[in-house]
Amino acid sequence: MGLHIGAVAIQGDHRQDMPQILEQWGYRLLEKPQTVSSRDAAVKMQHRDVKHTQAMIAVSLVDGWTLLSSRDIDLWWDKKLMALLQTISSEKKVPVLGWMVESCSETNGFMYIYNNAVRYIYAIDGQIFEDVGKPLEQESGIEWTEAGQGEIEGLCKRLNVPFDAIEDHEYSFVFVERKKWWKFWK
Repeated sequence: MGLHIGAVAIQGDHRQDMPQILEQWGYRLLEKPQTVSSRDAAVKMQHRDVKHTQAMIAVSLVDGWTLLSSRDIDLWWDKKLMALLQTISSEKKVPVLGWMVESCSETNGFMYIYNNAVRYIYAIDGQIFEDVGKPLEQESGIEWTEAGQGEIEGLCKRLNVPFDAIEDHEYSFVFVERKKWWKFWK
C-alpha cells in the first residue's frame, strides 16, 4: 500500500482560524475538533473509521507552520482551495505551500504561493499536467517527470517546512462533511 496524502502549510500559527478557513473552503464542521498530544494517539486517530460522507483533517503547529493534512485534500482539482490559499497568503503576508503524494497512481504535486507569486506543478505517472510559475531555487535537481514522495519531502525540507509531522505534539482532528466531488454540476 502506498502513501496518499494531501497537505497545506501556512507559515505562522493559524489554528484559531481553521473553522473559518474550512468553511470558506466549502466544508461544514460535523463535531467539535478532537485534540490529542502524542504520536501514538495521532496515528490511532488517523486510522479511525469515519463514515463515507465524512472527511478528517489533521491540524497542527509544527516548526512555526500551521499544517493541515488529509487524504481528502486535492490541490489540483479544487480550484476553490487554490483561490482561498492565494487570498490567505496575500492577506496574512505569509508563504503558503501545498503538496500531494499518491504513490499508487504516481500522482504528485507541489504548490508555493507568496508575494503574489504562484508556483505549482502537477504530474501523473511521469507526465506533467500543469507547470505554472517560475521554478523555485529549491527545486534545482528535481526531475518532475520522475518525482515522488522523496523529492517532494526533500523540497519541503529545503524550504524548512515539515512534510510529515507525525511527532509528539498537539494535533486537532477536524471532522467535516466530505465534499461531493461527483456532483460537480452543483
